[in-house]
Amino acid sequence: MHCAMHKNNIPIFLFMNKEITIIVPTYKPQAYIYECLNSILSQTIHKDRFELIIVLNGCDEPYRNMIEQYLSQNDSLQARLIQTDVPGVSNARNIGIEHARGENICFIDDDDWVSPMYLEALLTARHGNDSITVSTVKDYDEERNTFHEDYITRTYNRFVACGKASLLGGRSFLSSSCCKMIPRDMIGRHRFSPEFKIGEDSLFMASITDRMKTIILADAGAVYFRRERNVSASRSRLSRAFLVKNMVNTWMAYVKIYLSNISGYNLPFFMTRLVAVTISHVNNIFTASKKQ
Repeated sequence: MHCAMHKNNIPIFLFMNKEITIIVPTYKPQAYIYECLNSILSQTIHKDRFELIIVLNGCDEPYRNMIEQYLSQNDSLQARLIQTDVPGVSNARNIGIEHARGENICFIDDDDWVSPMYLEALLTARHGNDSITVSTVKDYDEERNTFHEDYITRTYNRFVACGKASLLGGRSFLSSSCCKMIPRDMIGRHRFSPEFKIGEDSLFMASITDRMKTIILADAGAVYFRRERNVSASRSRLSRAFLVKNMVNTWMAYVKIYLSNISGYNLPFFMTRLVAVTISHVNNIFTASKKQ
């Protein structure tokens, strides 16, 4: 694994004691990563308050040089580029967590982007180390060049008036590690599970709920723009045997997490996770069956 620190002779201590670490995992990035990075560059808070970690995973050149050139041209970003030959978004995020120096962690996918007030609004709403702070989401349909709501947007709209949600009521927020700010102390030793290619975000978020009391909603200035991916098409190519095995393994993973700290975890919340896993996998199995 290689770590390139790009700061053009800016002292290393400026990387310390940040309020936020942004982690962007990327694999063979295309032009869309610049939209992501530009949105981070355009944040309204001072750049001394956050750091950016880009984890280039499963590939190297010419992508490393491409990103280094961007960072060189935008050296106001306090950024580090880490390259690993091991592929996988979970592994990349775990590497980012290990290198993070921020009090809070924000995950942003390399083909997504955020509003200029994203970090400012998340920090303003932050309420201690026992809660996460979430934003609203807008899905972008690149083919039609349109934006629309998704299930996270609808959950946000339901709770925005009171400004917070319980784990059960706001469980939709916990299906993704993005569109939120997570205290690093809450993450602790918890990590993403690289062996899972489906549902790894939900597993990770469930694992950190032993230290999570509530979900705080940032104001509407914080928007996470999610580029639509054709997930259904890619999953329809998965075999029924794989999907069944993955469903059982995911059930077992949730049970293992819950049993590791019964007093700390919320049983009704974990039951909803098992139901959600079953429904999503059954739908994928049905789709795969029609294709085969």
